[in-house]
Amino acid sequence: MSAPAPDAEALPECFICTESAPSPRKSACKCTDRYVHDACLVKMIETTQRAQCPACAEPYGNVASLTRVVGMDPFGRGAIVLWAAMAATILVGCGINTWLVFCCSQRKLSMQEDYVVCFAAIMMTTLGMALVAFIGRECVVEGPRALVKSALVRKRRVRVLPVEVCPSFD
Repeated sequence: MSAPAPDAEALPECFICTESAPSPRKSACKCTDRYVHDACLVKMIETTQRAQCPACAEPYGNVASLTRVVGMDPFGRGAIVLWAAMAATILVGCGINTWLVFCCSQRKLSMQEDYVVCFAAIMMTTLGMALVAFIGRECVVEGPRALVKSALVRKRRVRVLPVEVCPSFD
């Protein structure tokens, strides 16, 4: 077996993908022996949502990131509260309308029709008010800000700055 060439071992390798080509640059953290490709660093930060070194926990000094809202999670806690608010509005509105038509109508209904209309109005109003109570409870327990946060889908856009990092002399 032949020994590897000394130049091959001297090439730094990326701590994420463990490749030496293209040549990675020194990591912008407090680690003294870490090298990383810009693309690998961007992918790692976008995946983990943490812009700090996993070894020394120091924030990377050459990374700029921007978090943007890219959509809404229809099954997040905040979105469920929003769905409940829409359903409560519809149910309470329909319940009130049914009560008004039932009470103010000049038309005579049979006893069975009276029961059905009255039951429907009571059901819609009760379900609507139960949803209002659920919404109020969620707003008190979680807080409106946390509910909005849980409904939004965010994506972090990371950019590695072209500045080379100077070694620190601490």
